[in-house]
Amino acid sequence: LRGSTSEAIDHFAQALRLHGEPLGKSWSSPCPELPRVEVPDSPLERTESPLHLVRALNNLALAARDAPEHRTCAERLYRSALALVDAELGAIHPVSIEVRFDYAEHLGQQDRFDEQFELLRPVRDASAIHFGEDSVPVAEALLALAALAVERENTASAIPLLRRSVELFARHCDEEGCPANYGVALLAVAELARHQGALEEAVPAYERACEQ
Repeated sequence: LRGSTSEAIDHFAQALRLHGEPLGKSWSSPCPELPRVEVPDSPLERTESPLHLVRALNNLALAARDAPEHRTCAERLYRSALALVDAELGAIHPVSIEVRFDYAEHLGQQDRFDEQFELLRPVRDASAIHFGEDSVPVAEALLALAALAVERENTASAIPLLRRSVELFARHCDEEGCPANYGVALLAVAELARHQGALEEAVPAYERACEQ
């Protein structure tokens, strides 16, 4: 649905109305400027579940941020989704982590790296609590934090984060392959090691990245 921004916005605006309106006076759309989509024959199921509403908010934000005229709206949608999921489901809920990653990506697209870092900082701990210390979500969180450290020109902090990320990703490789961002983490380690003149670390990391 994200391939066509206008269609995606219409679809997720419809979902937002379906899942938000049952809350009555306690609910109002963060973006009243978006087109009001009628839903008389919608195939979507109306529900009062906060989880469905959070997903509708987050999905609409993903669609809205692709349209320059709706980026301010996307920010309000992300903030509403995050406040709702934290209040109703808790900060360590997987959907809370998902919203934080999507919102952080939105901030990064605007070079708002300090805000991005503060948003993602709790994600590693939340991922470890919910998924386990050696999980792929923890590896993803470490990779995201390392990327932020690089953006802030703090390579000394980035290297150990990347090494740990690579280690965790590697633990989840099997005969069917490795996690999607394993190669990304390896390449990041290789690049930083090369810039520091540590070829003994850079070369094998490049080789392993090329295999992914």
